Amino acid sequence: MKAENLLGVFEFFEIKPLEEEDEIKNYYEKRESPIKSLSKAILLSKKPAKFLFSGHRGSGKSTELNILSGKVKDKYFVVNFSVFDLLSIHDIKDIDLLLTIGSEIYKKAYDEGIKLDKKIVNDLSAWMEDVTKISIKEQKVSLGGEAALNWLLIKLGSEMQTGTTKKEELRGTIKQRLGDLMEKINSLIYEVENKLAKKEGKKILVIIDDLDKIDLDEAEELFYKHSNSLTLPACSIVYTIPISLVHSSKYTQVKLSFANSYVLPNIRLNKKDGGKDEAGREILRKVAGKRMDLNLISGEALEKAIDGCGGDMFQFIYIIRFASIEADNKNRSRIEKDDVSAILVNLRNDFDRILKKDDYPILKEIHKTKDAVDGERLLELFHSLSVLEYLNAERWCDIHPLIIPLLDK
Repeated sequence: MKAENLLGVFEFFEIKPLEEEDEIKNYYEKRESPIKSLSKAILLSKKPAKFLFSGHRGSGKSTELNILSGKVKDKYFVVNFSVFDLLSIHDIKDIDLLLTIGSEIYKKAYDEGIKLDKKIVNDLSAWMEDVTKISIKEQKVSLGGEAALNWLLIKLGSEMQTGTTKKEELRGTIKQRLGDLMEKINSLIYEVENKLAKKEGKKILVIIDDLDKIDLDEAEELFYKHSNSLTLPACSIVYTIPISLVHSSKYTQVKLSFANSYVLPNIRLNKKDGGKDEAGREILRKVAGKRMDLNLISGEALEKAIDGCGGDMFQFIYIIRFASIEADNKNRSRIEKDDVSAILVNLRNDFDRILKKDDYPILKEIHKTKDAVDGERLLELFHSLSVLEYLNAERWCDIHPLIIPLLDK
């Protein structure tokens, strides 16, 4: 199915990752991606391995991770979660992630009807009750041991997301008992995998999405200072990380703690010499054509949307979605160039608000040389999408195309 009118365009250009197999089959357009290599590395690993996955915000990482899940699901019990759903994105510590990894593995096993050894469930329940001070005595009577622990973990997740005081107390307690926590988590992993081995022969793979949205300081705290903690769970894990961390001076050291690191490149719309990259542009044309009848947008409007997004999938979908409202407000039957222009003006104003006076000399130099010089402010410019990275045979950078008119301010 695809949009057959302008109101349908708004619906079919919903800004969210492709999740279900049918969605991916119908709307995904093949692009340059490291997911094939990452899936092979996971499938060929003899022991649990930890991987890093990055890319600009809005580049399509979540969709690629959903594709990864499909590629490995025959051999892995995939536990996929977003930190947006379970934690406070502006306050995440290594202990929070470890607790959430253990909790999500248990909850997925419970939901899938995997019967775990009662001793392990009781041992984990007693330990969790002790450290969290959440009693499940009544739930054990009314629901049973496994369901009671599931209830505790759901309640704990809610407190980890919103309860600042409770969260700090819990962190302090577990910090003193990190070895105990890892013993419980790894015992759970071994038990789940033992049950899976008898049934399907699968191992556990945890995929943690949206960690790329955290600030650079927080990312360095997690992946530089506490990388050893994040590699302790006895299962394979894919961690997303911010693109700014990839450009940080600490990145080389960070990588040493992980099996490998992969970057999803932006879709190239132009070559380094300024010429148009028709292969990249055609990808976005096909993305649009899979979601809408292309008679609903003029050729000029579509090309302007492509030019304005900088190869960022999120922005491309966003531009067409809201341009459809502009066109409908004018009682048009299709999106015209000025409808797209109105959305681009709003996006350009967003950049204008966040950029500082001192940023413009940096941006001018990057636009001229197609090279990003070192500096702390540069990392923030990557994080805000003001500077974008592209990959051909060589790596090169440019500023977001919407910023170019601002350079002469």
